Amino acid sequence: MSEKYSKGLLVLTAFFSLIVGISGCHQGPATARVTGRVTFDGKPLPSALVEFFPEDGSRSSVGSTNAEGFYELKFSATAIGAIPGRHQVVIRTVTGESDSENKVTRKEILPDKYHKKSELTVELKSGKQVVNFDLTP
Repeated sequence: MSEKYSKGLLVLTAFFSLIVGISGCHQGPATARVTGRVTFDGKPLPSALVEFFPEDGSRSSVGSTNAEGFYELKFSATAIGAIPGRHQVVIRTVTGESDSENKVTRKEILPDKYHKKSELTVELKSGKQVVNFDLTP
């Protein structure tokens, strides 16, 4: 292998390593890890969508409940949690039902006070925290 080719390959490798290193350094804003449980009328609420909307208008976080009602928020595809600060919380449970013509109709089982006109708010601090929601009809 020629010396000229080796130097060119070395420079090219260094350049790509630098680009990959820089792109991997940006982790986004600091987030608080948030987990919790959602119940409705005293029972776990499965398949619910839990969204935290920061009051400052920055990016929201979302999670979905499992069969036992537990959720964990995600800020993005690679970041867990939510931005610390005050949030409005929206919880939705849209279920689909098929009629005799196989048309699916969507029905929300929660009262509007938990989604359309949400009264839920929470203050998040840095670090890990558990935020439970005991919803009533």
